[in-house]
Amino acid sequence: MGNDSRDIAMHIKHSIQYKGGGAHLVAMSLINNSGLTANILDGRLPWRHRHAMVLLLVNSDTGAVIEASVPPIDDPVAAVVEVGPGAEVHGELSLLEIYPTLDEDLRSSRVDVFYAFDITCIGAIVPQRVGGWFSIPRKEDGS
Repeated sequence: MGNDSRDIAMHIKHSIQYKGGGAHLVAMSLINNSGLTANILDGRLPWRHRHAMVLLLVNSDTGAVIEASVPPIDDPVAAVVEVGPGAEVHGELSLLEIYPTLDEDLRSSRVDVFYAFDITCIGAIVPQRVGGWFSIPRKEDGS
């Protein structure tokens, strides 16, 4: 493997779990499964900066895309996060901050959340693109 950071990006795994609650939190983690330290720009961590991850929320009954709020002007921090071999970094993202109508949307339908982001290690030539989806169940009356 050597010190080629292109190899590092191929060994970063991710997990995303919908936690819910009033803010509709999503817990995320990145795990370095390589034998080398991965250096990742802080602003490229999907929970740190609004533009670091592509999100698409869809009403599962109608297929209508749920509108996101206009993002505030927010420059990413120019810091580096070191993730050692076997180490994990994690954070949370509030879907309600980005999609202020989410509670209302969940009263009528389940919402499917599609996501994608790049895991880019400093010095890597090709970022590792990851993505997936999960569903948020429809809110029952009184919940």
